[in-house]
Amino acid sequence: MDVEEYTHEDIKIVQKIMTNALTRDNQDELQEFLKGELSYFRFPQDPLHEKTLREVSSQSHRELTIKNNAVLRLLAIRDILKGYVTAYKTENGGEYLREVTPKITDQVGSQGAKYLPYHSDMGYLRFSEETNHANKCRAPDYLSLTCIRNSEKVGTFVLDIDIIKEKMGNSFNFLKRNWFSFQSPDSVKPIKKYKSKPIVFSNNGVDLMRWEKCLPSSLEGAEVYTTLYKLLENIDLGENIILKPGETLVFNNRRCLHGRKAIKSLKAVDEPRLLFRVYVNNFPQPAGLPEDELFYRQEG
Repeated sequence: MDVEEYTHEDIKIVQKIMTNALTRDNQDELQEFLKGELSYFRFPQDPLHEKTLREVSSQSHRELTIKNNAVLRLLAIRDILKGYVTAYKTENGGEYLREVTPKITDQVGSQGAKYLPYHSDMGYLRFSEETNHANKCRAPDYLSLTCIRNSEKVGTFVLDIDIIKEKMGNSFNFLKRNWFSFQSPDSVKPIKKYKSKPIVFSNNGVDLMRWEKCLPSSLEGAEVYTTLYKLLENIDLGENIILKPGETLVFNNRRCLHGRKAIKSLKAVDEPRLLFRVYVNNFPQPAGLPEDELFYRQEG
């Protein structure tokens, strides 16, 4: 996906269609999400999706139109968030747009069909609020997922940080200590180990959370790490959101975790679930970052 291929005028038209489709309650929830009071928001089915299904007879042309509309929808959400689409060199080959669809593989991740435990994307990188250095790579602030197809009714589980905080009680505050060592995933070569830092980072009284491949780096952190790990083994702790074609889910990568149950019906489906995904950051990430910062490119 090249952002430059889609005109500002087309994106604005789609954005207007999307916002006009929102009910009053939807509009209120969207404002709460933009203020950080909600960790995710679900945009209802795109009217353009229904129109395409009704009016475009050629299957190949219909699929292309649906995918183009989905990209425009994701770019419109970027503008609603007032953010910047971001890509990473070691993730999806540095491409902005990722087609998320399960495959029969031993891989544990968004592209596999196995159980995908709760996590935050690029959790080994810094939060935007965690550094003042312009040359430091940051984890994505938001993920946007637009559904192209989902006949299996596969859900994305979203777990709000406030639920974790409630379940852990006083031990939650120990997640704010520099007791945890994060490591880049196996897909990142060479694998990097980062200095100890907290799982939960507080910014102006707001708790932000990362959870990916990490281990306690101290005896003090081992107990609270085990408590959190066991808690997150229960995938049903979060809300199961089953997207329909033409719907979009956008969530705050720092205020919630996400995961998925194993997809058991994959062999029986000719066209498995397909989502389009982009990362959005609140702040522009500068060009020319060092290779070891993992950053690849950003629009603009």
